[in-house]
Amino acid sequence: MNEFRIYLSIETRRNFPKLTQDFLERAKTAEELTALNITSTSDSIIDDHLTSHASLLHSNSSNSMSRNNFKIYSRNSNNDKRHYNNIQLSNSSNQPSHSNKIYGQTSYDSCKDTELSHLSNLETNIPSSQNLQQPQHHYNNSLKKVEEVLIRDQLDVIYSESKALLRNERHQDLALLFKLVNRVPNATNELKKIVENHIYEMGINTIERVSGTAINDPKLYIETILDIHKKYLILVQNVFNNAQDFIIALDKVKKRLTQTAGSTTKSPELLARYCDILLRKGNKGVEETDLEEKFNQIMIVFNYVEDKDVYQKFYSRMLAKRLVGQLSASDDYEESMISKLKQAGGYEYTSKLQRMFQDIGVSKTLVPEYEKYRENHRATGIADFSILVLSSNSWPFSAPPNFILPIELKLTFDSFTDFYIHRHNGRKLTCLHQHSKGELQTFFTRQKYILQVSTYQMVVLLLFNKALNWTVERMQDETQIKSELLLQVLFGLLKSKLLVCTDINEDELDEDLKDTNIKLNYSIRLATNFKSKKLRINLNVPLKSVE
Repeated sequence: MNEFRIYLSIETRRNFPKLTQDFLERAKTAEELTALNITSTSDSIIDDHLTSHASLLHSNSSNSMSRNNFKIYSRNSNNDKRHYNNIQLSNSSNQPSHSNKIYGQTSYDSCKDTELSHLSNLETNIPSSQNLQQPQHHYNNSLKKVEEVLIRDQLDVIYSESKALLRNERHQDLALLFKLVNRVPNATNELKKIVENHIYEMGINTIERVSGTAINDPKLYIETILDIHKKYLILVQNVFNNAQDFIIALDKVKKRLTQTAGSTTKSPELLARYCDILLRKGNKGVEETDLEEKFNQIMIVFNYVEDKDVYQKFYSRMLAKRLVGQLSASDDYEESMISKLKQAGGYEYTSKLQRMFQDIGVSKTLVPEYEKYRENHRATGIADFSILVLSSNSWPFSAPPNFILPIELKLTFDSFTDFYIHRHNGRKLTCLHQHSKGELQTFFTRQKYILQVSTYQMVVLLLFNKALNWTVERMQDETQIKSELLLQVLFGLLKSKLLVCTDINEDELDEDLKDTNIKLNYSIRLATNFKSKKLRINLNVPLKSVE
């Protein structure tokens, strides 16, 4: 007579959470299940035996029960003999309550007993099928019945316990729980929803804590999203064995987090700002290898950005300013980032960005060619001159309002225009003065200073080569600069103490003065006693009304 044993293993501890304790109480009457011998080949009888076992596990235990013996008949189909199989159940009063065990085996290969804290741990092991004379389907039916009793009928408790395990980050126990639930068809669907909701809840709470200062600290915001991604990717890999359903659920959560953490434009803008921080000069503390890894991490967030056109718009603007202002840490880094965006978004997505780089390269060859042109034509103008020619449909710039250039600048611009039109017939050049800058040297002070100024500041300061005193109204008439821009320019020069206004006292200038407080009839003059500790002074600051 062939026989095999099924051992069921449950280990408990003291001080369990209530849900788990309730679950274990239902199994308390079955502390020791020994010698369950099944010798019958009849499906119906085996099912009856296991049904009796199932009802036993679900019955309420009584601590007063010291020992129960159940006799179950199983019929041998060959000789109609009856064999008695005893299921012995005991509740030993001298056994510690935190080490009750039910031993079980329901798989082909023997494996070590493992422990799932707070939950039953079903370890399965059945002798090799070559040693069994019973048909394989008898074993399968038995296994299904065990799974039904110990797993499927306890799913509500298991799902509830999984929430506690997630909150407490008990990942090893959660992995064992997943192995149990994964044995039951479709049972992981609810577990997947629980995990998805947990990740979203924890993620959105984390992001909201930093979103208030995100616009001023995009690095913290993006790195917080990346930390969430890394943490829960490890969870899916280690706990859920990289199951495809859980990977898809994680992707859905990350997309929701990227879209709902603020407005739909917030994440794309902050991601572009984070890129700008990494790609600008002066980014200390980031090695070359680290920077490439940062670019890869940026692409993780980029893939979950819903409106990638918004990101492209902000990235394009910031790239343009880095290129025009020569603020890029490295052209190689810029090209590497654009290459990654091209792989993710396609050729059309990055075509304008690539043409911007091409324009910078072409402009570098234009300057020496123009120098030769000046020599051949004996052109006069600015001695040290450089220029960028940008295609209007690739760069995110618009033409500023016209104003009158002083003669010192006009001669050079006219000369370059003639050179360029001669080479490219039919093209038109429009000056982007809001992105132009230059240097002036002072001759009205004892110490000579080099002033780094915008084109607008240069136009205003060059007025004082004509006269030492100007009213605001005369300045505007002479330059044709829009009033709101002119007031901003004058405000900055007054704050630097390079210009003086007799209608504004120093206390007012240092405290409450605004550019709108400057009136058209105010008189402005050069500060002939101007002094500075620096010989090279940067006065070029962004203007509110200009790109």
